[in-house]
Amino acid sequence: MNSPDTASITPQPTPWWRRLNLADAMGVALFVILIGLTLYSGELDHAIMSMLFFGGAVMIKRRQGALPKEVDLEGRLIGVGILLNVIAFSVMYEPAKAGSHGLASGANPWLRLYPVCSALGWVFTFGGIRGFKRYWQVPFLFLFLGLPWILLRKFFDMALITATAVAMVLRLIGFDAYLEQPLFVGIGASRVNVNIGCSGMEAMTYLLGLSALALLAFRPPSWLWYVLVPPMAILLAFGINVIRVTCLSLFNNHQRPDLFDSFHVGLGSQIFSGSSVGIFCLSYYVIHWWCHRDQFTTQIRSVKATPVAEG
Repeated sequence: MNSPDTASITPQPTPWWRRLNLADAMGVALFVILIGLTLYSGELDHAIMSMLFFGGAVMIKRRQGALPKEVDLEGRLIGVGILLNVIAFSVMYEPAKAGSHGLASGANPWLRLYPVCSALGWVFTFGGIRGFKRYWQVPFLFLFLGLPWILLRKFFDMALITATAVAMVLRLIGFDAYLEQPLFVGIGASRVNVNIGCSGMEAMTYLLGLSALALLAFRPPSWLWYVLVPPMAILLAFGINVIRVTCLSLFNNHQRPDLFDSFHVGLGSQIFSGSSVGIFCLSYYVIHWWCHRDQFTTQIRSVKATPVAEG
């Protein structure tokens, strides 16, 4: 018979940090290293995007279920080798080398490669080759956290397209704007240099990554979303950046260096970046809600599933 003291004792919930297994602890540690390196470089935008992507990766992992208990040796060796290289490169990390790679100021290439490399190492270490076939969406998601920008920067330059679009907008609103090589947008005697940092390519790849995050973490109502959402995200980021550079040209023409600096690298620039993310997330949610409310998914599937009557 239980004593009164024993019967009155209720089990206490286990703290969340004690429920973490080795795989979860390693994933959190890799994420903390990424945030530390990013904040050390002064890239607040990249740190915020990393947090969003980490949340999406957690949602994908929970949806896919627990990792396999038995991991093949080959996959674990591959994963451990990748993680050792990730840690070694992180120890040797130098933010000052950003400019030597032809990237925008403060954008170190290792910060763009770290997420996908660490995700690959984590999946192979704790899931093996069979686990990678199940959890491939996690490293695929982190691939969009900067790597497309590095590849596009090598083969494609958005600066000329952005400068041309800005000049067209200025002409539409009544200014006698012109283009001058190399990539200057001018109004009268004032000129603004549209370099790689102002081209909007990083903003476009960020929103491209957000579209991948939304499509992987939240099941879309139709396969059409996989075709339409990524281009829409890129166009949205491009359009907002064109507005920002247009404002820079106007501020420079009206001799407002305070507003120019704010919209270039200060609070104004952060507002444009945040607004692009907010508009995309709100638009995605509204369209997603509308499709489910009107049973858009059911209508598409019913068309495919309806047998064709033979005459």
